[in-house]
Amino acid sequence: LGRLYNEYEIEDGYLNAFFLKEDGNLIIPSKKSDRKTYSDYIIEVDRSTGKIVKTWDVLETILQVDENYKSKITSDNYFYNSGVEYYPESDSLVLTYWGGEFVINLSYEDGSIKWIFSNPDNFTEKFDSLLLKGGDGFVYPKSMHSASLDKDILKVFDNGYSMNSGESDTSKLTGAYSSANTYKIDNKNISLTSSVDGDKKLFSYALGDYNVLSKTNEIILFGRELKGLNRARSGNINNYEHLYSKIIERKDGNVVLDMDIDWGTQTVDKINFDKCEFSFDLPNSYTTMEPATKENITDDVMKLLTEAEEDVPYEFGYSKGVIEHNVLFMNGDEAKVILVNDEKIGTMYTIKEKGKKAKMRLMTDLDKDKYYVYVLENGV
Repeated sequence: LGRLYNEYEIEDGYLNAFFLKEDGNLIIPSKKSDRKTYSDYIIEVDRSTGKIVKTWDVLETILQVDENYKSKITSDNYFYNSGVEYYPESDSLVLTYWGGEFVINLSYEDGSIKWIFSNPDNFTEKFDSLLLKGGDGFVYPKSMHSASLDKDILKVFDNGYSMNSGESDTSKLTGAYSSANTYKIDNKNISLTSSVDGDKKLFSYALGDYNVLSKTNEIILFGRELKGLNRARSGNINNYEHLYSKIIERKDGNVVLDMDIDWGTQTVDKINFDKCEFSFDLPNSYTTMEPATKENITDDVMKLLTEAEEDVPYEFGYSKGVIEHNVLFMNGDEAKVILVNDEKIGTMYTIKEKGKKAKMRLMTDLDKDKYYVYVLENGV
């Protein structure tokens, strides 16, 4: 419907949630290129330039407490982020991890851990002083979404489903339900003060959102409800296809909207369009990627270009200064991409070093022109 104001290219990608600061910068879950895990590397992007101005390494911070935490990481998406918040009054970040099943409060300034909210079974004993602890009978939430903090009040959506505990078989989920919970934090103690749970009949095992609009208004999304599921029968919950979503809006504790949508959804917001004007101008484009290092095309390489074969199933794409390709390499391969125009002017870029991961995309600042694309792979 609307106008694209800017687009941002981030070299190693990003996932799900983001936070827009008052100064316009964006805080985004990303990844480090040398890791399989994602969302455990948080970046702040200057919205006016597209450059990364600050980073927080959640994985490295956790491993500084206990290196043995590595054994808890069961999959590449273990740190699947489902919520990012920044609070200037406390100068801290609140990050929600559906994967890993925890909410973590970090210092914005130095990335140190203020507290972690999770079932203690998800962490080792060395984290004991950092964990928020519930009293007798306290039920810890499982996979979570959209945690928000107002002084000592924490709100978070609880899927009621544990990825870590392998609860994927539907026959093991009898009685499971999702809820939007409000907790009170007292030093390192935590207690449940209220819960919106649809009479314990709603179960959104993966998607959900808890959007606190004001002190008296909130909107809750149960994003992956399972229509007609027979929990007595065995089956993988991740393969169940008959999904719907339920949106509940509450004002002053009263439900003012209860709406079903006939498909799974992930986030919900409430926006006033009264004063919006829409147009369809082309967006500006930004990138956090630095231009790749140019290399001179030597006479020997230029000679090789005359011997190049055209019929090779490589695909290259180009958009707004970013070159992407689908070339697959072995670990021992070495490769460069060569761009050259009719005047034999151009450059080379290294896309694969021996023993290192290939660069599947790179940034070029070559002058506007028509260029031929070659791949120099292992000297051919």
